[in-house]
Amino acid sequence: MVEGVWGALRPWRDRPLVLFGHSMGAVLAFELARRMEADGELGAGWVGDGPVGDGPVGGGLGGLILSGRRSPLVHREEDRHHVRGDEALLAQVAALAGTDPRLLADEGFRELILPALRGDYRAVETYRYEPGPALRVPVSVLSGESDPRVSPSEAMAWRDLTEGAFTFRGFPGGHFYLTGRQEAVARAIAEDLVSFGAVSPTATVSGGGPVAPDSGLVASAGGLAAASGSGPAAAFIGGGPTAAVTGGGPTPL
Repeated sequence: MVEGVWGALRPWRDRPLVLFGHSMGAVLAFELARRMEADGELGAGWVGDGPVGDGPVGGGLGGLILSGRRSPLVHREEDRHHVRGDEALLAQVAALAGTDPRLLADEGFRELILPALRGDYRAVETYRYEPGPALRVPVSVLSGESDPRVSPSEAMAWRDLTEGAFTFRGFPGGHFYLTGRQEAVARAIAEDLVSFGAVSPTATVSGGGPVAPDSGLVASAGGLAAASGSGPAAAFIGGGPTAAVTGGGPTPL
């Protein structure tokens, strides 16, 4: 998956790039960041625990925003949902309170999502972190304070995987805390983009996501999005479809 996402983002490699990932997307964003740094795609303005001058210069990875996922340094042995029966797997999804119960009760919908759902759980539950150099870019972690999948200490353990600046924010809510707190989350992301040096301090929150007024930066609620325009690009990695955002809205790749 990392190779596919990295290939899709290459057209924007000449701009400061910030990655955002929620849940399994956080793991994917982290591994993509590792790959980018190994390939020398670190923003030229980043050294050690903060920006030099104005932050990322001339493109490259500028920072990482991770949401709803514990650090890969923390492993839970009970994570075996992908080998359980359909009802048990769907019960786990229902417990996260991110899917309308009426959809989960619909037989046709269940048959449609189960193969992909099981595949997602298999991917994230069989993933194992392979030790390597710590990231150099700043990392921001967002988490729901009552998320049954991530405790605050597990979320804060991401700190040990970067030499850059680290920020942690907790929000009221569970695994899908973002749903009811879109404005607060968007504002946190906008603050991160400014602190990473990816956008101007005059950036504002508009339309439910962070927007730099003169950069063409667009935020997507799920999936992978890359923003076109003259400014920085941002990739949003979650459970939704891959899309390229080009002013008029998301277009499947």
